[in-house]
Amino acid sequence: MRKIILTILVILVVVCPAKGDLVFDSGYNTFDANDPYYDEVVVINDAHLDVLGGTMWKLELNDYATANIYSGDMDLLFTNENSVANIHNGTIGCFGAYDNSVVNLYAYDVAFHPVDEYGESWIEGRYYSNNNSFTLGVWHRDHYSHVNIVPEPVVDAEIDIDPDTVNLKSKGKWITCRIWLPADYSVADIEPNSVLIENEPNDIYPEWIWFNENKQVVMAKFNRVDVCEILEAGNIELTVTGHLVDGTYFQGTDTIRVIDKERKNK
Repeated sequence: MRKIILTILVILVVVCPAKGDLVFDSGYNTFDANDPYYDEVVVINDAHLDVLGGTMWKLELNDYATANIYSGDMDLLFTNENSVANIHNGTIGCFGAYDNSVVNLYAYDVAFHPVDEYGESWIEGRYYSNNNSFTLGVWHRDHYSHVNIVPEPVVDAEIDIDPDTVNLKSKGKWITCRIWLPADYSVADIEPNSVLIENEPNDIYPEWIWFNENKQVVMAKFNRVDVCEILEAGNIELTVTGHLVDGTYFQGTDTIRVIDKERKNK
């Protein structure tokens, strides 16, 4: 009887993963704001992971894995064994890049502080994706050589905003924007959460977005009230931006006519 009990206990240990651990093994995966908190997330065997939100204690990459970090919170980021971390945004407490791995940082105004009075090192700068400032602790100073500061790649997109004439006094629900990319790019690679109408510091995000891969066009619908709040009478140029899953930034502009007139009753 004792042997049977011991056997069952061994099986439970082998089959049941440790609580709080999440492993992405090959393939293309997403970790977003709907995911619960995990202590440790591991990406292995050439897997790709898009981090679109959520919270974790540690993200570890191994075996040629790739992580595209667009948002979310993590205390530690470790890259090992030829893995790649592309950091576009998010809050990361500290990172270490080891074993021929690379951290690509899509940022500007970047400064490296090799050591402070407590013997700590860190990198600070601003993300291209939203101009937010960040501070990244460096696990060991010699691993700073594994970090690439990537200049902002920009793709000129064609956009068409409808209606061409917006009456601030008229009622309506949507301002619609269609987006086309150059022939060398696919709209399927656009990160939907990144599309916005620039209006610093309060950018306007669409409430609805649709991809037509056959016609290679994206349709984004913005709340009309939100857009009208940033408009005034005249010819107004609006800029729509976003980025692809590999971090490539795109932008396009369109000019609309804005009027502010009460509609006359016939």
